[in-house]
Amino acid sequence: EGIDPVKMEIIQDPILSREVFKQLVISADKEILLIFPTVRAFIRHEKLGTIRMLTQTAKIGIRIRIIMVKDKLIEKSIRDILQQPQNHYVDVRFIKKGERSLNKATSLLVDRKSLLVVELKDDSKDDFLEATGFSTYSNSDPGILAYISMFEDLWLQSQLFEQVIEANKRLANANEELKIRDKMQQEFINIAAHELRTPLQPILGAIDLIRLQQSTTMQPQQEGGEEAIAEAAG
Repeated sequence: EGIDPVKMEIIQDPILSREVFKQLVISADKEILLIFPTVRAFIRHEKLGTIRMLTQTAKIGIRIRIIMVKDKLIEKSIRDILQQPQNHYVDVRFIKKGERSLNKATSLLVDRKSLLVVELKDDSKDDFLEATGFSTYSNSDPGILAYISMFEDLWLQSQLFEQVIEANKRLANANEELKIRDKMQQEFINIAAHELRTPLQPILGAIDLIRLQQSTTMQPQQEGGEEAIAEAAG
């Protein structure tokens, strides 16, 4: 009736795993979900031509979402490769290292009906065949639903992770701006105090001189007044 029978297959040959991976990408009709457990896994697939196949698939209008470990050294280059203007159907998220949900396997889900999990045997190898262990293919609904749940959970975590990073950047920038404003305010106060102190000195000197002249003038007047009072009393 055109319905694929439920099956799970263990693929021991890395060459066959590579071909199945490519065939699944080519067969995509609506959506591809992909997890790279390490940066080197992504680099191996780029050398293999898989990433180019993904970007070409995205141009057809197929939605592609990718999750991989965050690495500051090559994060920008990965975004440049995957998120070019013409590849607006590709969305990539990065998650911090040590996330236990990110196991040592590259996982590919196509149209939510075909799942391929490629085990990572030796991540230090540059060649896909040398780095790859066994692979598991499945179209079983329970396994696919479990993978979708895990993927969506990681997708949400990666989104929250990026939001936290962005919020920390904004707080750091705001803190630096406050420091700059505080420094400018202190400098302004020091300059204003110095400028005010300079013209006040002659004013204060003039006030002291006026007070001295007043005291000098009032003393003879006071003495003359006392003599007049004494003569009147006599």
